[in-house]
Amino acid sequence: MARNFNKMRKGAAVETANYSAAGRIFHWVEPGVSGGVLVAGLVVLVSLLSYSSISILANLLLLGVMFGLGSKVYVHLMGMLKKECKDPLAQLALVDVTIPEETVTELVNSSAQTINNTSSELRRLLLGESMYDSVKFGLALYVLSILGAVFNTHTLAIISWVFAFILPKIYEDNQDSIDELIGKVQDQYSAVDAKVSAFFPAQASPPKVVEEVEIIGGVKEE
Repeated sequence: MARNFNKMRKGAAVETANYSAAGRIFHWVEPGVSGGVLVAGLVVLVSLLSYSSISILANLLLLGVMFGLGSKVYVHLMGMLKKECKDPLAQLALVDVTIPEETVTELVNSSAQTINNTSSELRRLLLGESMYDSVKFGLALYVLSILGAVFNTHTLAIISWVFAFILPKIYEDNQDSIDELIGKVQDQYSAVDAKVSAFFPAQASPPKVVEEVEIIGGVKEE
């Protein structure tokens, strides 16, 4: 039994090593860190219900300044008393907080591509180029309007924040059964979707863009 347990622990260690920084937090690889991030996020979100974002940001930064100055004063006093001490913020001082230019460029490019694709898809749905897709989009918006009438934005943000720390762990512990359930739901949805879409006309072809031609001195130039 001990041998099998060690194999399981080794396999889990290899799997958790592949997580990103956010993945390690949401999958509770380090429970202390994940719990701290969860509580800190809840405190900020709940505070937004009663205080402005400017006030919360200023108070958080003020607490950080007080903690930093308190740490330096503590180290200075221990030095005056000739007692050994370690700066609590020494590890934080070694953290690289700079963002490489390549990362910013890739982020801007990917964001621009996402915005362009979203704009094109939104235009297609609003103009009814595909009646069935537009109907589904309208139903989704109707459901969102009901959801917005029941919950406000802050409440949805708080619920989403809590679920972000619950659902990944549940999925990780029950991945096989959840994948099987999701597969069945997707198959049933695809079958119903195909039957319903048959009652709608085919998607209209996008309008052709006619290039303007300027006539300068009797000569056409494109």
